[in-house]
Amino acid sequence: MGIVAIILCSILRRDATIIQFALCVICLLAELVFLLTAWPAEPVSLLNATMRTDDFSAVMRLLFVLAALITLLMNGPKGSMDFFLMIISVTLGANLLVMCNHFIMIVIAMELISISSYVLTLGGDRLKERSEAAWKFFLFGSASTAAMIFGMSYLFGLTGTLNFASTDFFQLSSAGTSPLVVVGGLLTFGGFLFKMSAVPFHLWVPDVYESIPAPIAAFFSVVPKLAGLGVTIKFSLALHQFGQSPIDWSLLVGVAAAASILAGSLAALAQDDAKRMMAWSSVAQAGFLLAGVSSFSQEGVHITLFYGAVFVVMNFIAFMFIDALEKTAGSTRMSRLSGMGRQALVPSIIVTIALVSLTGLPPTAGFMAKLLVFAALWEKYSLSHNGLFLVVLAVGLTCTVIGLFFYLRIPYYLFFKDRAQTGDAIKMSLIQNLLSAILVTVLLALFFNPGLLMAWLNKVSFVL
Repeated sequence: MGIVAIILCSILRRDATIIQFALCVICLLAELVFLLTAWPAEPVSLLNATMRTDDFSAVMRLLFVLAALITLLMNGPKGSMDFFLMIISVTLGANLLVMCNHFIMIVIAMELISISSYVLTLGGDRLKERSEAAWKFFLFGSASTAAMIFGMSYLFGLTGTLNFASTDFFQLSSAGTSPLVVVGGLLTFGGFLFKMSAVPFHLWVPDVYESIPAPIAAFFSVVPKLAGLGVTIKFSLALHQFGQSPIDWSLLVGVAAAASILAGSLAALAQDDAKRMMAWSSVAQAGFLLAGVSSFSQEGVHITLFYGAVFVVMNFIAFMFIDALEKTAGSTRMSRLSGMGRQALVPSIIVTIALVSLTGLPPTAGFMAKLLVFAALWEKYSLSHNGLFLVVLAVGLTCTVIGLFFYLRIPYYLFFKDRAQTGDAIKMSLIQNLLSAILVTVLLALFFNPGLLMAWLNKVSFVL
């Protein structure tokens, strides 16, 4: 209804960006109200059991709505119809994806996210750079979607069903370690890893993030990634079959997690552009999210949801500051930040807290999130004596130390480098200042009392 209203508004009025902005906000607030007032106590099947609402999908959808609202407020009422329309479309696709139990519905939801994302990447100014980035984005997306559909066809041939939550899908266990099961699972995972911008489907990320405005980059770093995470959790648990599968699928998830953490962290070290650094950071953060999934346990799902919620807060604070830098200095090079911390003290302190949280240091929620992930990995290793979990834990701890050197480069330039050139100080809008203050308060509060969120998430029941 929101999409239709925006289209009709653009037809009836030529210059109606403020109205379209208001329609977007109203649409998202309406979904927020529906989610909070009609929280599903029991799973409810939709559309002939191809989708299902439950506590797990409701938590993910709540994060999508909040992320979309913050994106709109961060960007303000300026923008074309395409921008407002695609933000709603990506959010709709993400909502559908985390509710899917059916391969065809997964393809539809993922294509809704992908095509809308291509349009968001291509629109606006800097057409040459954005065209190149959109083309790379499209090629990677098309290849990963084709691989995913091919993998789904194998799984369908083996089980006779497209519904991976049905009892018929459990026939995969009778196929043993058949190469067809392995190939089908690997190819299907490829599409999900692309949405999460995880290794090896991550090479489009830095070019896309660098070419698009910071509000869109912040949106991409959160909503499609968490949507991919949601369907990855559901599909991987279905393949794992609650420990009955003869194939150790934790190996695939663990390897993807370790590779993403390592590749993202090492590549971020070499960046001197804030947006490219955050792009590679998002690859590494996808690895930490997958690390929580690799335990294939209810506790692991709860910890991953906690990490995802904290990730939303951390990333938006960082990108709000980068947005202000881009508008002030006309560039996102870190060298342009030299000495600015003294002129814009409050925004600089806020972004420093967010970057400390992304690193995983106290006193921030990022520390608690990584601590919970590492504790889950150690517990899983202690119970199973599977060396994979120890490797993922070691990679995560090592790259947390590496993160000190690229995340804290921004505070270093802000506070410890002399001003190299004259120019205006970084200025954030009133809305951005207010949002940043609220979000950084959340980061600090969840460190001192993580039970504010974790106690609620522990009540989320996850069933296929």
